Amino acid sequence: MRSLAVQLPLELCIPDVDISEEAELVLLEGVSACFDGRFLFRDIRLSIGYEHVAVVGPNGVGKTTLLNMIVGELRPFCGKVTTNGRLGFISQGGENWMTEDSLSTLLLTRSSLQSFGEILPMLMKHKFPIALANPSLRSLSPGERFRAALICLYNQRPVPQVLVLDEPTHCLDFVGETALRESLKAWPGALIVASHNREFLKSIGVSRYLTLEMTGRHTVLSHADGHFGVEVKILGGNEKNGV
Repeated sequence: MRSLAVQLPLELCIPDVDISEEAELVLLEGVSACFDGRFLFRDIRLSIGYEHVAVVGPNGVGKTTLLNMIVGELRPFCGKVTTNGRLGFISQGGENWMTEDSLSTLLLTRSSLQSFGEILPMLMKHKFPIALANPSLRSLSPGERFRAALICLYNQRPVPQVLVLDEPTHCLDFVGETALRESLKAWPGALIVASHNREFLKSIGVSRYLTLEMTGRHTVLSHADGHFGVEVKILGGNEKNGV
C-alpha cells in the first residue's frame, strides 16, 4: 500500500455553498439498526443543519452503518432518515470511489472545467500530483483516492451542501492531515464525519458529538470553546429484537 508523500500536502480551495437560509439538511427520526436480534443503536433523533457533527465510538458500534443510512445505502431497521440537501459521501479509504474513471474524466463530467488545460492549474492549486490525474481512481492508494474524491466534490456543480466522511484521516500522512484539518474547518456547508481522532475533530470545528456505545446506547453532546458541553440526551439500549 502506497502512502502519501510528505511533499504532496492536501491543500484544497473552499467552494461557495449557499447558506443564506437556515435549513434542516438531515433529519433522523427514531433511527435504529438491528442485526441478529441485537441493536447497534436505537431511537436516534437528531436534526442537522449547517454545522459540523461527529459520530464517534469504538469499532463495531455502528458508525459506518449510521453514515450509510444517512446517504441512503442502508435502510434503518426502524425510524426514518430525511435528507433535504445535496450529499457528497466518501467512505473509508475512498472505497465507494473505486471506479475505472480517472480524476480528469470525473472533473470534465461533473464540474464546470471543460479541458485539461483548465484542470491543470486547479490540480496545481490543490497540490495534487498531475501524474495521478489520468490513472483510474481504482488504481490509486486509499489516501490518493480520498484526495481525488474530495477534489471532485469540491469542484462538483452544483456543490454538495452536506459532506459525509468516514474516517477521513485514514492513510493520510502528517502534512496531508494538517491541510485537511484546515480545509474542513473552513468548509461552509454541513459536515458529518466519523472518526476516532478526537483531536482532529476538535480542530475542524465540530459542534456536536453523537457517541455510540457498545451497549447499543448513544449520547449527544454539544461542544463549545474546545470543551464538552452539557449532555443533551441519552437514548437507546441493547434490547433484543421483539423484547
